[in-house]
Amino acid sequence: MKSCIFRPTASIFLTRSVIVTYRHDLPLHGGGLCAAERLYYVTTAGGAFFPEEYGFGYVRALAESFYGIKDCRLIKAVGLDIWGADEEKILADCENEIASL
Repeated sequence: MKSCIFRPTASIFLTRSVIVTYRHDLPLHGGGLCAAERLYYVTTAGGAFFPEEYGFGYVRALAESFYGIKDCRLIKAVGLDIWGADEEKILADCENEIASL
């Protein structure tokens, strides 16, 4: 029997602080203070259903709107809990995708 018990974790390293990450010095005009040019969002999913507008969409909206990071990339390993899935291959494919970036 396949074990599907694990603790998913998420880490977001963008600090939402007006002083550190963005400015609003003029009405309706602001800008990101973050020097990053690219954001990588790496995640896993047990099933094949993974709507991008959930976690990734939210983080991408923050990155683009508040932090000035326009190049946001999603890297995902999905289908890990599907019966018969080759988890090692799924993760290796994801690692290869990361290595090719």
